[in-house]
Amino acid sequence: MRSGRLYTLLAFCSTIALLSQCIERNPVTTIDDTRKYPVISGKLYNSDGTAGSNVKVNICAKNSLVNDVHDIIDITDAKLISTTTDNSGVYSFAATLEPGMYVVSAQNDGDAALIDSVEIKNSNVNMSLQDATLKPVGAIKGKILNSDTNAEHNCYVLAFGTNRFTQANQDGSFFLNNLAEGTYKLRAISDYNEFGVFDTANVEVFSSETTDIASVELPGDEALIPDKVKLVFDTLQQLVSLSWNRNTDARVKRYAVYRRLANDPFDKYLNLFSSVNSDDTLFIDSLCIQDKTYEYYVRSLTKNNIESQNSQHCTVTITSNLIVDTVYNSVIPSDEIFPVFTVSPQGDIYLPIYSAKKIEIRDSTMRLKGYFAEGIYPYNDIRYYDNNIFLVHPGQDSVKTIISSYSATGAFLDTVIKENRDITFDAGFGLIAAAFSSEPGTSIGSVKVYSLDGTLKNTWNHEPNFKCIKVIITNENELLLLLYSTNTLSYKINFYDISGNKKSEKILPGNELIHDIAYDSKRELLYIAKNEMRLIVSDKLLIGMEAMLMGRIHVYNKNDLLVACYNVCNSGPVTSMTLNGSGNLYVGLSRIGGVNPAEAKIIKLKINNR
Repeated sequence: MRSGRLYTLLAFCSTIALLSQCIERNPVTTIDDTRKYPVISGKLYNSDGTAGSNVKVNICAKNSLVNDVHDIIDITDAKLISTTTDNSGVYSFAATLEPGMYVVSAQNDGDAALIDSVEIKNSNVNMSLQDATLKPVGAIKGKILNSDTNAEHNCYVLAFGTNRFTQANQDGSFFLNNLAEGTYKLRAISDYNEFGVFDTANVEVFSSETTDIASVELPGDEALIPDKVKLVFDTLQQLVSLSWNRNTDARVKRYAVYRRLANDPFDKYLNLFSSVNSDDTLFIDSLCIQDKTYEYYVRSLTKNNIESQNSQHCTVTITSNLIVDTVYNSVIPSDEIFPVFTVSPQGDIYLPIYSAKKIEIRDSTMRLKGYFAEGIYPYNDIRYYDNNIFLVHPGQDSVKTIISSYSATGAFLDTVIKENRDITFDAGFGLIAAAFSSEPGTSIGSVKVYSLDGTLKNTWNHEPNFKCIKVIITNENELLLLLYSTNTLSYKINFYDISGNKKSEKILPGNELIHDIAYDSKRELLYIAKNEMRLIVSDKLLIGMEAMLMGRIHVYNKNDLLVACYNVCNSGPVTSMTLNGSGNLYVGLSRIGGVNPAEAKIIKLKINNR
């Protein structure tokens, strides 16, 4: 079936005519480019020795095809830069030419000249080319056959580095004329999708002569197997990098990467990645589960999306320097998540169960020890400190937020703080710190520091146009704030003293979704939970949806160096994190949606050998 690209050429020509009219009516916009580019100059002579004046001269990248045929063929987006010789036959190009190999060509009536393999090594150095003489043109002829050995008339033949091309005749023969004496590399490409392209070796053309290259057979649209596939696993960042050799064969248009769990006959290969073009020969997989073994392979694809056979398989086992233990794993009602929870140094977990409207107390083995007093639902936030539980919940009327204290067994002790704005808070080192939403009509949020009995000690404003997502008391004189800007879509982690003086700032990339942070004051370790937005191409829609919310936990030391990383992509996004004062990080995970029951987990992490 015809691709329709022949008709595109006619439409394109009409469009160019209209654009030409528009260009004549509109002024040219000058682009200020302060970079330096080389001036390429030379001189042309006619065959009788006189100066070749008023001759059009072109320069083009040597290994490219000029986009004069447009959508009819698959070619690179090369550009042909032109100039004209003066009365002395001198020409020059002061264009934006990057380092590389170029071809200079010229034509005047029936004479032409070609200067091959002009190498620009330094974009700041001007070049003077050897003089060239215009000679009578030559030509190349031949015949195009397809892979079925039939004549292929729906075919174009192009010369690399020039704007010369021709279409084959009905019997497959072609005649590419008006070629300057020199050496050419040709490409033949059919307008039928089922055939590939063919690139010739160097073809010599002599002045006033026609070079016959006999017949050229177009290959079928066969996908070629990628070779030299290499896998590297970064244990620190928990990243699997897969690379392979770029195939310069024109039939290779792009690549696809597949992955599955090794040694699992029921796990199907999943298409993780499809490249945009054949230059893309690297894939980095950040969605791997610790202690799992994966198997990868790569396939190439043709322009018709015909896939090759599998490349060699590569296998890797995901390891980490984090010790991981699942302390809670449950299938829960579809409306249940763990947005907040807290853990004592002994490992007791205080777990709000929203569907039951109660807070469970469970020991380190997850044995139920008891419940909190009734009547305090809903719960906004919860902290364990000094054998007490501090709980944030909504107030009534003008009191929007209340912080109350409870015993470790759940008995009510006191209402500590009442405020009229939403807050995020922390308790520790004899203090309560609360970050408040901005005042109505302003973009400025504030921070208040209290003693444990609710006495206000300090109040100050943090950075304008940033919302405080979390506040952490790192010691008796210091706070850490996770800030987010809806204007710049970026995050900051700032350290302040309790009087509000900023001590340091860490700016995080805006393309990452930072859901939660935790800070280990004893070991000066910062934990950052990132929920990455990545879509895996899959025939299973649910997998693709979940992949957009996969979680990763990065651990940084006091020198801002990454010391550990953990993927939690098997359990959905991170909902909350908390440290229990004994060096253990507890991470809440939940997965909701699709036809599967919602799942919730709490995992315990600890850095190995620390």
